[in-house]
Amino acid sequence: MQIGPDDTFWVVTDPTRESEFADICFVTSLRSLERQFRGGLTAAENPTIFTDRADAEAEARRRLLAVRVSRAIAHSAPGEIAENAARVALLDADGCVVFEADLQ
Repeated sequence: MQIGPDDTFWVVTDPTRESEFADICFVTSLRSLERQFRGGLTAAENPTIFTDRADAEAEARRRLLAVRVSRAIAHSAPGEIAENAARVALLDADGCVVFEADLQ
């Protein structure tokens, strides 16, 4: 696959606590990406290039979810999160498991 200066692709970056979806997942070109780096985008934000929109959007949702979960844990009451937690599970609005993983 060849991508020229004006061909478009998707970029996903790491979110901040204030980020919204459009802040971290956007369509761009090499020409535009160069301007974004000049404007302050850095490699520390882990920009990742995708040729497939659906893949980019899925990755952006994962990154946003990770920040939200981290914020929720950080703001939980002392003792609310057990020090010896061995498993984490995320549930949707209906209580169905959408993700679970061992922490050890």
